[in-house]
Amino acid sequence: MKNYTPLHCHSMYSLLDGLSQPKTMAERCQEIGASSCALTDHGNIAGTVKFYTEMKKHGIKPILGCELYICNDDPSIQSKENKDLSHFVILAKNFEGWKSLIRITSESNRPDFYYHKPRLNLSTLAKFCNNNIIGFCGHAGSTIADKIMLGESLNPDWKEI
Repeated sequence: MKNYTPLHCHSMYSLLDGLSQPKTMAERCQEIGASSCALTDHGNIAGTVKFYTEMKKHGIKPILGCELYICNDDPSIQSKENKDLSHFVILAKNFEGWKSLIRITSESNRPDFYYHKPRLNLSTLAKFCNNNIIGFCGHAGSTIADKIMLGESLNPDWKEI
């Protein structure tokens, strides 16, 4: 699979969603000929050091990221009405992006934002985004995908980011 880069991968650090260990991920990338790979665990960046180290050992370019949980209202509102979450993947383009990624995941894990899962809303996320972060919707369970499937227009907040 020449020129293939997995950009949305979960590891054992994605609770109930991933089992792969960083070493196994690096070996698989080598096996399929991927020259780079992204780690996008749910709501955390706990596996990035092991992932980065293993990818480098195997000659694979590590791309560091996170799959964020996005709520509709202010994340400090901890209620059943504000419990629905969408998924949004962010990737660091460079070292400055990595520092932004740390700030973003730290913000989503604040005690007053954490409600069953670490989360942000789009306006809070927008405060931390810059030209060093790439964002995309990881799967059909995202707000953008839902809007496309229903033929609806996007909330203006999505355009800010």
